[in-house]
Amino acid sequence: MFGVTLIGLMGLLVLSPIQAQQQQQPCGRLRQYQLYNSREITDPDEYPWLGRIGYSSNESGADPKEYRYLCLAVLLSERHAILPAHCIGEHSAMEPTTILFGDWRSNQATHEGDCLTADSCAPPPESYTILELAIHPQYDRIRHDHDIALAKLDRNVRFGDFVQPICLPPDHEVEGNHIGQRLEMVGFLRTTGTEGSWRWKRQVHTLGSKYCSTHPGFAGFNQSSNHICGLISSTDAIMSGSPMMGVNVVDGNPDSFYLIATATFGVSRKREIVPDGFMRIYPFREWIVRNMV
Repeated sequence: MFGVTLIGLMGLLVLSPIQAQQQQQPCGRLRQYQLYNSREITDPDEYPWLGRIGYSSNESGADPKEYRYLCLAVLLSERHAILPAHCIGEHSAMEPTTILFGDWRSNQATHEGDCLTADSCAPPPESYTILELAIHPQYDRIRHDHDIALAKLDRNVRFGDFVQPICLPPDHEVEGNHIGQRLEMVGFLRTTGTEGSWRWKRQVHTLGSKYCSTHPGFAGFNQSSNHICGLISSTDAIMSGSPMMGVNVVDGNPDSFYLIATATFGVSRKREIVPDGFMRIYPFREWIVRNMV
């Protein structure tokens, strides 16, 4: 497996011990002028925790340094990123071997910076080899449940303006407290074109389970408390691993982003606006932190 070790291991917010452990380093950087600008394409240094997972072919004679980028990961610390478990075994002829951070455009020119205009550029992204992959031991591929995994990288990620981690959820989150809200989301679009897509941001409307079950792909689907159903006002197909985010508020002001959920399943080719399925992060906080060693 190309050297990757696969393991299966077990408002005004007050930081939990778990967040405090993570926040020995800054996380979830939030700039209010970016939060409110209503653009669809992010600034190059906006949401700097997004990573593209590179896959190498395991077929005989394939170049191990030629990658296809098929899923997204979210940076949590210098050495760890979170991703959907199904992104590990979903592509039978491909193995996830690297994560690319700091990329602003999802094309194949991964050794070059990206410029939207002469005054708006991002430096070249940096690639990190996946050293270990921990899949949640209760992962259920059929029910899309416990669809979460943690990647350990081969070396510390270099933090800067264009690459930083996001915060874990606060300790008081309870089931259902994000339903019926408009939340921030970031990602890349699924595309077959060589030019790729720019890193985009949207608002996602979170739906109740009963209403969600009336939509294509969700009829008869038995959602667990780990799931969130989200509706994006677009027919664009999002990549697995795209993060849904909330905001920590301190002294009445937005302070930082934290990770609520990641996109795990949905309709790959949309002819109409239909929901996508997300996996909540809060139920897995302790598992995540135990494996961030």
